[in-house]
Amino acid sequence: MKLPDDIPLGKSGGYPETYTPEVLFPIAREVGRAPLGDLSGMQGYDRWTGFELSWLNDSGKPQVAILEVDFDAECPNIIESKSFKLYLNSFNQTIITKDVLQYTLTRDLGEASGRPVIVRLYSPEHYDVHEPPEFECLDELDVSCKDYDINAGLIKLSSTEFVSEKLKTHLFRSLCPVTAQPDWASVYIHYEGKAIEHEGLLAYLVSYRKHQGFHEQCVESIYQDLMSVCSPKKLMVFARFMRRGGLDINPVRANFKTSPQKPYRTARQ
Repeated sequence: MKLPDDIPLGKSGGYPETYTPEVLFPIAREVGRAPLGDLSGMQGYDRWTGFELSWLNDSGKPQVAILEVDFDAECPNIIESKSFKLYLNSFNQTIITKDVLQYTLTRDLGEASGRPVIVRLYSPEHYDVHEPPEFECLDELDVSCKDYDINAGLIKLSSTEFVSEKLKTHLFRSLCPVTAQPDWASVYIHYEGKAIEHEGLLAYLVSYRKHQGFHEQCVESIYQDLMSVCSPKKLMVFARFMRRGGLDINPVRANFKTSPQKPYRTARQ
């Protein structure tokens, strides 16, 4: 994956003291999508959650909120995560009202991503979260794992029976494409179609362990491989990544229209 030379991630630099929208660094989604082939029919969104958002009220008193931002999967750019962190921290010593803050976030992030975004601000006292229900965990399967670079050949159908399944694993790991630091996630798959072999599916998801890719690209790669091999009638893939720098990124991809989910969180998040 060829990335811009001036990407902020992996480089040293100070935090801006006051509001600085110029630090936002967009990256064209096409950079990660080009190797995946035809993604027509895929839709969804990326939900970013920010836990280090703070600003000052008119009296100079610090305010805090939990931030949720939904980026449509069709927006042309993703936001590089370190630049997002620098941007949010630039509000720390900025005097601003909550309403103006929400408006400003919506405007700046929409301009950087190239499409309107949805911004929500929650009080930490009123942020109700829970794990996605009804997903069968694959992690206790007796699987021999030998592939740690993506191997879609591990995906197999177990029968031609038409089924509806909700499956998950907490064993997913990929690597940052810039720093090679590990990115940990729980991956959730909901499909309707010919039955997918569980052991092969788990081994396939484990095979991302040495793959260097952004969170969004990893989920789109999983989605594309399952569509190519299994051709399910309906497919949704979403991941809950562990936070870094007070931010987590949670992509959702499906071949049908999806409504924004409740603020699901896993135990590790």
